[in-house]
Formats: sequence, C-alpha cells, structure tokens
Amino acid sequence: MRRILLIIITITILSTTSHAEYLVKLNTDITKFDTSNTILGSWVVVDSIENIDAVYIQENYVYTACDVADNNIGKPVLITETDMSKLPIKLPPKDTLVAILDTGVDLINEAIRNRIFKQYNVSSNNDNVQDECGHGTHIAGIITSLSNNMILPVKVLNGVGTGKSSDIAIGIKWAVDEGAKIINLSLGGTKYDQLLKETIDYAVEHDCIVVCASGNTYGERKIYPACLDNTISVGAIDKDGNISPYSNRGNAVDVYARGDVVSYNLDGEYEERSGTSMACAIVSAELSMIF
Repeated sequence: MRRILLIIITITILSTTSHAEYLVKLNTDITKFDTSNTILGSWVVVDSIENIDAVYIQENYVYTACDVADNNIGKPVLITETDMSKLPIKLPPKDTLVAILDTGVDLINEAIRNRIFKQYNVSSNNDNVQDECGHGTHIAGIITSLSNNMILPVKVLNGVGTGKSSDIAIGIKWAVDEGAKIINLSLGGTKYDQLLKETIDYAVEHDCIVVCASGNTYGERKIYPACLDNTISVGAIDKDGNISPYSNRGNAVDVYARGDVVSYNLDGEYEERSGTSMACAIVSAELSMIF
C-alpha cells in the first residue's frame, strides 16, 4: 500500500512540474519562435527553458482578483445586498476610455453593455468577455456609475478569478493600443514580475495611468503589480475613514478609497462587496473624470 502511495505521489509531482510555463525575454532571433505568441516583441511563453538564449526568465505567474479568497492574496470578504442609489452618478460622459482587466463583464446587463467601447478576451482571442465570476461586473458597475465613461473590458481572469502574467501583459498592451487612458487592475500576485513591469512601462510611455489594488493581506505584504513604481497603488478605508482591516497599508500604498462599495452582480441585482479591488475601481473612475 505504501509503495502504491509513493508511486501516486511521484506521478503527481511529475505531472505538475512537466507542465510549468515560463516567460522568457529572448536574446536571440525572435523569428525562430511562433511570433503569434510573442509579447512586447521580445517575450515568449515556453514550456522548457533548455537551450534558450535569454536576457530574463521567470515563471508565468498567476494573479488573483483582490476580493476573491486566495491563500496568497488575502481572506474572503463580506458580501451583502444593499441599494445602488448610494453611488453618486456624475454627468456628462467623458471621452476617456477606461480599460478594466478582470474576469470580464455581464453582457446581459444593459447598463454595462451600453457603455462598452470595445472588448477582448485574451485567452480565447475573441470578443467574448462574458463574466463567469462576478468580480469584473462589480468593478465595471462601479466605474461606469461613478464616471459615466466608456469602458474597454478585457478578460484576463477566468471564472474563479485567476489569470496568468502573459494574459495580463497582452491585455494591457491591447488596451493601450486601443486608446485606453486609465487601466484598472483589481488583481494581484506576490512575486516581482519583470514582464508586467515592462508592459506597464509601455502603458505609461503612452500616457496611460495604471491603477492597481494593493491587496487584501491584512498587513504590509508586497503585492504586484501594485508595488511597481509606475502604478498607483490603492488601499481601502471604511465609512469612518479608517484603513479597513483587510487592506494593505504602509509605504507601498499611494492612496486610499472606500472599500465597501455597491454595484451589480451577475443577476443584475445590487450587492455590496468589500476589497481593495473596489477601492481601486473608485480611484480609476475619479481619475478618468479629470484626465
């Protein structure tokens, strides 16, 4: 019996490690690779790093929406139903495009659907951004209600709120090239990411403001991409103006906003969610009104 268990464990380890993905910044002729898979002209996703002449190698890290329960990001937060009327609505519409890189949006929700300028699903390489999680829909509801701007929903996270570094990078570049001036990243991971740094630098060089959730770590743990220099890192405060218990805090946080916010769920109803994701969306909306 013990031998059988050891065999099972060995097979599990091998199957896990053999499917690892890497992001490689090449120091060689890019045309030797499938150029359809390149990112920023020099990065490529590979399954093996053997015999590759590279400037930089990293894992294809996984990121998580910052109000979804995940051991690497934080704890689950309270969701309660309340009234959408508490959200102020500012008129008239502005011309600033706000890109929302998230789990997509609910395309059945007319209020959100009517505000979509263009949309993109990175992993499927099409325009199907239907939300299966609800996180992106909630974020989009906050931004459209507060700013009345048009949005670019970019689906980079899956139905459980996770997504790869490569997809997020592709999504950022797509949004920049489509004319976004504000990029909302209500997501985070725990490892420094050179690819995202370079992609965010690309966005800033094209006059974009990149707004990131600082994370729900109940402390000062570094969360990326919020900790990168060219981003605005957003923490959460409660109704009394105190830093919310779950919110990141410290020198890595640039600004704080309300973290308990009412917006849409996937049933087209209103609910309140808490997290730095929501605070991030408020800051993106406010910036889009003065950009």
